[in-house]
Amino acid sequence: MARVPPCVSYMLAPQNSGRVQVLEVFTLKLKQKMASSSISIGMGSLGTIIVDQGTGADFGSALDNVVPQAFEEADDGMDTGMRKSGGAISHNGSITYKFPKFSGLQLGGSYNPRSGAAANADGAASEGSGKAGWEYAADWSPEMVPGLRVGAVIGQCEDCNQGNKDTDEETFFATYAYGPLSIGYQVAEIDNGTKSYDTDIYGVSFNVNDALSVSYQYGETDGYGGGQNVAKFEGISAAYNIGPMAIKFTDNSADNMHGTTNDDDQRELNLSMSF
Repeated sequence: MARVPPCVSYMLAPQNSGRVQVLEVFTLKLKQKMASSSISIGMGSLGTIIVDQGTGADFGSALDNVVPQAFEEADDGMDTGMRKSGGAISHNGSITYKFPKFSGLQLGGSYNPRSGAAANADGAASEGSGKAGWEYAADWSPEMVPGLRVGAVIGQCEDCNQGNKDTDEETFFATYAYGPLSIGYQVAEIDNGTKSYDTDIYGVSFNVNDALSVSYQYGETDGYGGGQNVAKFEGISAAYNIGPMAIKFTDNSADNMHGTTNDDDQRELNLSMSF
């Protein structure tokens, strides 16, 4: 996961037209000549359609790490993070459909006919070549077991690697919240036709009181080969909310990133205000 510069985000209020609700989200990354956006169209009993242009709204990206965390994921800010789901779908130009929830169950899928192609240049009529990528997902919080959440995402990008090899991905997760304590576990497998990577993520969070929460997360990816076959990540986070103000902190570390001897540490202090 590469470092990104500070960003500014804003969200337009939902616009209602009959039973259709449209929500637009925009993110502008400073110091880079790029912007990301997504449009969510809520159609009531017909479900929701999300058209994405770089925000990671597809199921594989949105559910790549749902293990409890007070602030950031254990590999946040690292030059190379854990191998997780979301690689089968390119964010630029993807379309996601969500069925209406039923008894806590959310089903849906994501599709990009040109996964891997670059975004359009200004004034261009086509974004160039790319292969079809798809994902199917299930995310269930059963009403008969309060606090439990389970789900899975499977996906594939067809012929998108060298030698016309597919990228296959799958992830499965389970989290459980009881009172102030939340625990979670998630696994992922990514196969690009040449190598296969397996990732395991564990995490726990605790709400000390209504204002303060803390968490610990550990994850590792194996399959790189050689003496540094397993890349390991761990992070501690805390969040403190005081009225409209929030103070958040994370301390992450990594060993054997990308199957090399490279190690890294990342610390972040975040202050935000709501108006």
